[in-house]
Amino acid sequence: MMPQTQTSDSHLPLPDLSRGVLHVITGLHTGGAEAQLVNLALANHRAGIAVVVASLIPGGVHRQRLADAGDRTAVDLPGDQ
Repeated sequence: MMPQTQTSDSHLPLPDLSRGVLHVITGLHTGGAEAQLVNLALANHRAGIAVVVASLIPGGVHRQRLADAGDRTAVDLPGDQ
């Protein structure tokens, strides 16, 4: 399990990204770039790298794949709803 960092405006912890990766994408709906980003993020997550994928548009078919990985791998911006 990766170290957790508490956010100031949320009760949900985020992975400690001091040695990790933050990806920001417009949305996680159907698309090739979205699928490749999710595949990369999940592979890194399985390898023990702290990964967060931040989506500017909530939801999407690929969002659920990230949610299933756990550890707050996906967040919707602005603010997780």
